[in-house]
Amino acid sequence: MVIDTSVVIAVLGREPEGAEIARALAARSQAQISAVNFVEAATVAQRWGDTAATTTLDEFYANFRVNVAPVDLQQARMARQAYLKYGKGRDHPAQLNICDCFAYALAKTLDAPLLFKGDDFPHTDVKRAIP
Repeated sequence: MVIDTSVVIAVLGREPEGAEIARALAARSQAQISAVNFVEAATVAQRWGDTAATTTLDEFYANFRVNVAPVDLQQARMARQAYLKYGKGRDHPAQLNICDCFAYALAKTLDAPLLFKGDDFPHTDVKRAIP
């Protein structure tokens, strides 16, 4: 399973969907997050003003057995294609941002389901971790 930044933020931010997402994560032996989404989650968490945000993120990744996947050329090309098809400003309802495209690319290249929160990914052809 691949996770999007929205998953990390939903759980750590104690958003309404956070508990369901945490259960889905806990049910898996491990998960993957793109290095791009790993960095994006840190930038979002820093905006909360929490000086321990990095430690909190690292604990999240350890507790839910989330591995950081480096971006390879295949993923970079897939992310580029995803942005051209589903990206913001395109004539498509998904309107993915660039970081979303890297979560999409990792899930597609691994042929793995994507765990996410929001209304953007359902408009793509990525497999969903929660139907």
